[in-house]
This record gives sequence, C-alpha cells and structure tokens, in this order.
Amino acid sequence: MATEITSETLGKFSSTDDVIAYYSDAATALNGNSTIIVTGSNTGIGKQTAVALAKLGGIIILGCRNIEKGQNARNDILNKLNVNGSMNNVHFIQLDLGSLSSISSFVKEFNHKSQKENWPPLTHLICNAGLFPMTNTISFNNNITGMENTFAISHLGHYYLTKLLLPNLRRSNANGGNNRNNTTRVIMVSSGSHYGPLLTKDMTSKKEVLEKIVYPSSTLTSVSKKKNMGGMGDDDNTTNNNKYSGTKCYGSSKLCNAIFAKALYEREKDNNIHCASLHPGSLIATDIARDNFFANLAFKYIISWFTKTIDQGCSTTLACCLMPVEQLKGQYFDDCQVKNPGKMVYNKKAGDVLWEISEEILTNVGFGSESNLNRLGSLKMSSNL
Repeated sequence: MATEITSETLGKFSSTDDVIAYYSDAATALNGNSTIIVTGSNTGIGKQTAVALAKLGGIIILGCRNIEKGQNARNDILNKLNVNGSMNNVHFIQLDLGSLSSISSFVKEFNHKSQKENWPPLTHLICNAGLFPMTNTISFNNNITGMENTFAISHLGHYYLTKLLLPNLRRSNANGGNNRNNTTRVIMVSSGSHYGPLLTKDMTSKKEVLEKIVYPSSTLTSVSKKKNMGGMGDDDNTTNNNKYSGTKCYGSSKLCNAIFAKALYEREKDNNIHCASLHPGSLIATDIARDNFFANLAFKYIISWFTKTIDQGCSTTLACCLMPVEQLKGQYFDDCQVKNPGKMVYNKKAGDVLWEISEEILTNVGFGSESNLNRLGSLKMSSNL
C-alpha cells in the first residue's frame, strides 16, 4: 500500500514526487498553462528542478551561461522524459547573470519566442543560479568595475532579470493567468549560509553594504591561506578584523537573495506576485564547487553520503512553486516548511537599502530604465558609487 503524503511527511528527505503528490491539484493546474524560467539549470539542483517541473507539462526555460551545457541539459531532460517522442516543452536561452547586456538579451529573446510560439503566461521565475567563491581572494566582475563577482551574479543579475520580467509577471495575472490562485511567483534559492558567517551583519547600513559586499577593496583583507579549503575554511562567524573570505562572501550574497524575496513581495503583492526564498540543503553533491578539484571531490563523493540527494535538494523549490500562495508571503523556507530566517531578512530598512543600491548601480551603468531593453551589448559598464 502506498504511503499517504501529508504536510507532516514533507520534510528534509522528501522527494520531488512526494511534493507533487501532496500538491497534486496545483501540479495538474500547471499542465500546459504556465511558462517557467529556471536560472542555472544546466546542472545540479537547477536542472533537477527543471526535470520535476517539465514532468508537469508546462513550458520550461533553461537560463544558462554556457551554450553547449545548456543545450546538452535541454536534450538530456527531454530524452529522459520524452518516452513517446511527443514532448517538446523544454527550451534553452543563453543567460549570463554576470552581464547586464546578456540579461537584456535573454529577456528580449524570451519575449520574441514567447509570442512567436504562443507560449502560455510566465507564471514562475526561479532564481536558482549562484556562485560559491572557491578562494579567499576577492573576485571582481568582468563587466562592472570594482564589483565583487558573487554579488554581481547571485543578487544583481537576478534583481535585473526580475525587474525586466515584472511586466510579464504582472500581465500574466491581469490576463487571467492559469496559475493556482491566479498569481505569479518569484522564488529565490538562497541558503542556510545567509545566517553567517557574513561580510557584514548590518544590512541596514548603505555604507557597510557598499564597502564590504558590493565594492570590497582595501577595507577588506584576505584571510590566512592556512585556513583556506577552497574558500570554505573560515570558522569565524563574525565580521571583525575586516577579513574577507569566500565563505562570508557566499553567505552575504545568499542573505541578499532572502532580503530581496521579502522586499519584492512587499512591493508587488498588490499585483498578485508572490515570493519566497529557501535553503535547498547543505553540501549537496552539485557542481557548485567545480572550480576547486578537492572541494568538488569532497562534495560529490564524500560529504554526499550524509546529505540530501539532488532530487531532495530541489523539493523545497518545488514546494514553493506549488503550495497555496498565502503560505509564501516573502518568507524563508527549509525542508519544505517555513523557517525563521536571519534577523535582517524581514527588516524593511535592509530591504530598502538593498533595493536602493541595486537601482543606483543599474542607473550608473546605463541599465536603470526598462526602455534600455533594446540597447544590447553596446555599453561598457563601470561604476563607482
């Protein structure tokens, strides 16, 4: 006899099939009625999220930086699911979240294909892509002068992508989109690392955020290499001594994701756009550590024995896509359930500061207006706020 799936049984080790079984009505409603974008979906949790959603029959858009890997992921997903050769609901569009021009190009191509191929309304934007710095040396973005790359990709890229897609999301509701409860959703894949260690705990200070997270410079020094295991060796859960580390950098970027989800919800709830952030699970065997051989080895072949599978890791994302929207409210989720986040996540001032900084950056580099969607690839970006 099959085990009955209840809300109590959805937890740490729930599979995507468990989530679909519990939210079966919502899962059925997505079939043919929704377009869903998943960033960073050529591998790991993002790819498995796309697999789970593709099973439900909507149009799935893989937004990935690497063209070859993105196309291979699309083909792989379709080959796995396309038993009778009739499925063609997974599409790839190149998306480099470290480049504002690439993001603009992605949205322009998405809009073109959506109209040309008569895709259903955009109902879900899943901001899954992220970057874990595998050294304790500051890595700067190639396109925006002086900006730390993890912040640029994990937060600013997703912020700009969401901004450009807001008209689509609002229009889906206005036109009577078929998503459950007639609402659209933006899901931010954050991390438990948002609790710390962090580059700064004071997200209400614009100066702190700019100097320690966005544009780190001589005010932050790298931690000792003897503590470095691919950026993972910092055991200091504070922000003293102005020390920079990959771990703190990652934690701060994921804090930005969670803060943004709440701030976006408060601004867009009257437009029936609902948001959530989440922790997929710790040390899952994904490719997040692919730039460091030893860390990647540890993630995939040693630590993975004691953690969630990749399928279990994307269950909370799937739950946030399917659960009734009144349960979202910009909240933070873990193991398919609401969880209390770090104190900055629901802090209105922190949300306002992050929003203001993001808008100022976009304005300073020439991407502050949605009208700039047609200005592609021609701007050399630089910024010093």
